[in-house]
Amino acid sequence: MTPEESITLIKANLAEVINPEIIDNVILKEKRPLRIYWGTAPTGKPHCGYFVPTINIAELLHAGCHVKILLADKHAHMDSLAPLEVIEHRCDYYRLLINSSLKAIGVDVSKLEFVVGSSFQDSKEYQLDRFRFSNNVNVSKLLKAGSEVVKQAENPTLGSLEYAIWQSLDEEDLDVDAELGGVDQRKLFTFFIDHMPKIGYKVRAHLMNPMVPGLGEAQKMSSSEPSSKINLLDTPEEVAKKLRKAVCDLKRVEGNGIIAFIEHVIFRVESLNWWQAKLKEDYESDTLTPQMIKPALIKALNDLLDPIRKDFDSGEDWKRVADLAYPAEVKPEKTKKEKKDGNRSQRLPIRTPIQQVTDENPDSLVGEGPFHARINPAQPAANNWYKPGNEQGNDAVPEYHAETFPPGTAPAENTFHPNPDSNYTTEALNMPAPDMPGSTSKDVHDSIDNLHGKPLIGQENREIRGVHPRKRKKERSGLEGVGASTTYSVFDKVRDTVADKPNVEKGQRGYSGKREGGLAADGAESMPPVTADERAVREGPHKSTA
Repeated sequence: MTPEESITLIKANLAEVINPEIIDNVILKEKRPLRIYWGTAPTGKPHCGYFVPTINIAELLHAGCHVKILLADKHAHMDSLAPLEVIEHRCDYYRLLINSSLKAIGVDVSKLEFVVGSSFQDSKEYQLDRFRFSNNVNVSKLLKAGSEVVKQAENPTLGSLEYAIWQSLDEEDLDVDAELGGVDQRKLFTFFIDHMPKIGYKVRAHLMNPMVPGLGEAQKMSSSEPSSKINLLDTPEEVAKKLRKAVCDLKRVEGNGIIAFIEHVIFRVESLNWWQAKLKEDYESDTLTPQMIKPALIKALNDLLDPIRKDFDSGEDWKRVADLAYPAEVKPEKTKKEKKDGNRSQRLPIRTPIQQVTDENPDSLVGEGPFHARINPAQPAANNWYKPGNEQGNDAVPEYHAETFPPGTAPAENTFHPNPDSNYTTEALNMPAPDMPGSTSKDVHDSIDNLHGKPLIGQENREIRGVHPRKRKKERSGLEGVGASTTYSVFDKVRDTVADKPNVEKGQRGYSGKREGGLAADGAESMPPVTADERAVREGPHKSTA
């Protein structure tokens, strides 16, 4: 393979390359193999998303690169807080699984080098570099650098903050020209580029592979999200079950874990890179559907995982390491909560109603023979109980009685007496309050016309002012409008009916001017005064108020 072909293969199938000129300079000018490393923290069990960097590692090995795989045990402790003795076994588990997955895609692993982080990170030189680095960076930069990779709480631990410092120093101690990682590590890589020269170290090239979205709603396959991943050692039944349940929206390629896995894993393993664009085009046009893709992916993925499963089943050492690396979780036994002393159910035994009666009345259990009533059955009738002829209950209510009297002979208390105090000279004033006890508001309002606008007994100020006092405008509503009006008003009954004029019939309507026919209908103010004798003759006798 020529140097140019080697460079092309190194940069192929990547999402981004930072400082690619470093790669060109090493291969074309220094004429030596590119030294590159890929690091992984042995936390959860590796999943099928690891196939993406694994295939990139296979291509780097094929391009003649010297590849190191860093099993970052200290990083795993800082990230997941797992005990160091468990992480040591997980490093062995990762080494066995990565080797097996590379063999499954036909890669010669003899040129591959595994390095455990603690083998050099505990050295005096590394720790001195760590202290020097700490004095050249602030907390906000560290938080930003690890935000996509490190689990950070609202109040992060010091170890999670130092994650970026340790990974940047790994590049120097591993003596590499470049680092391979996912696009989720871009902030870390730019952090290395900005800060490594500050402590006297050179900048490296950074190769970023695409990330496979999770099978559910997760943005990527993650060991900490069980529903988003398929483990490399899952059974065929588990693989089929997870893929059938995977989210695969119709005609949507972006963020589709099924499409991304076929594109970045299956097609690349089968060397079908030219089909990637066709796959997306057919899926977006609805030529390919989830019902067509999922069964094909289930078969292809199980074919890819079969060699790994066989290696695990035939390797006793691998099974032993798996048990030590991921011991079975022992669920604590559920214990019944002890009831407090104040609980009534603990202080008192549960008793049936019959038991409760017999406990409180022990005499009830003593046999006393047949029942004998203490009172003679005939005694109630002989005392003050019901007897024929006694008025009890409704019988004591007096019967309704109505009587008709001849004219002029009715009792005074049942005779109507008109009220002589009235504004009308021809009618008596009958207030609704005494005549209609319990009258409604409507009755009161209806009687205003008959009372010439005078307030009634018990009438509210709201009713006097009008039906809608909040909407009234000055004195134009209710009785205020009557008093404020200087012109003709339908409420001015004295002028309207001209009832105070002679020779005018009751209810006859008139105006302040001359009526047609020559009859004057002026108001009372324009009439000559009437003497007391004339008024007495007109109105008739009435009671004296003296």
